[in-house]
Amino acid sequence: MSSTRPQMTEFDFDSKIETGVTSALERNVRDEESIDSHKALITNLKQRILCDNHNKILPNIIEKTFRDGSTYIGQYNPQANTKEGNGLYFYHEGDVYGGNWSNDQLNGLGVYLFANGDYY
Repeated sequence: MSSTRPQMTEFDFDSKIETGVTSALERNVRDEESIDSHKALITNLKQRILCDNHNKILPNIIEKTFRDGSTYIGQYNPQANTKEGNGLYFYHEGDVYGGNWSNDQLNGLGVYLFANGDYY
């Protein structure tokens, strides 16, 4: 089953970054500089996608965890039960996508961070 929580806090988000990077490390051998770079990219995505001009998490951001362990943090359409608007998706393999969503699909601008540190 999935779970939904109405509002994220900075602590929750920072914990999610650590979990995502740790997951990636379990699958890839990387040096400290690469790890720090990966964390910085995820934090930058959070600030650009989920925060206001004062670096505070926007209202109406939810966290939804899926059966496979992947997690979505972002805007959501409760009527359609879909990812809608800006959000971050932490894939269970360690990849992260941050950007726009429409009807549960990647849509428009976004950045895909691979667990190995590459990004597109």
